[in-house]
Amino acid sequence: MRTPEMREEIETADLNVVILPDEETRQALISLSQELSKKVDSHFILNEAEFRPHLSLFPNQFPTRNRQGIENALKALGESSESLNIQLTGYSQISGYIFIDAVKTADLINLHSDAVSVLNPLREGHMPALVSHLKGLNDSQRDNVETYGNPIVLSTWEPHVTLTHIDDLERAKQILAELPPINLKFNAAAMHLSRFARWGTCPEILESFPLRS
Repeated sequence: MRTPEMREEIETADLNVVILPDEETRQALISLSQELSKKVDSHFILNEAEFRPHLSLFPNQFPTRNRQGIENALKALGESSESLNIQLTGYSQISGYIFIDAVKTADLINLHSDAVSVLNPLREGHMPALVSHLKGLNDSQRDNVETYGNPIVLSTWEPHVTLTHIDDLERAKQILAELPPINLKFNAAAMHLSRFARWGTCPEILESFPLRS
């Protein structure tokens, strides 16, 4: 892993590979985030702009010189991967981030693992600053930070859409029982390269990579 001094010598960008929900699912997620904000002091509320609902495949920090390599890798991955159905059901949380969980189908797991495989070498040991501030990680998640620059990856990956983040970790655990039952489904026909911003948010889509239909 690179030291902070070594990172400063290389221009980097925090990027994410995401799946975006369809219009109906997006609106349902935004509405749920809005309702959640009435119950807790949250850092953001999902919307159509800087806080887009999304499912992350591999958020990380990369040298900007590798941007073309990232896009080439994702284009090739999209051409070799089929579109997939996503189901969102149930809630969880980690370090104050409130998630709606996605069902871990074989297709979704394979797309995630393939994205990690092609992109992890391109980060060259860098990782997003927010990773160092996460609390309550277990041993496996800490090992993943060292190897992949991300605690939630491969064997510890739990696909999800983040509703918001709150500082009160105990309240984050309690609030899960207060949320309504949810079961949302949509078809994912593309992956997208996006900016990866504070609180793990998705403020801008940079490129899109269709999956085979």
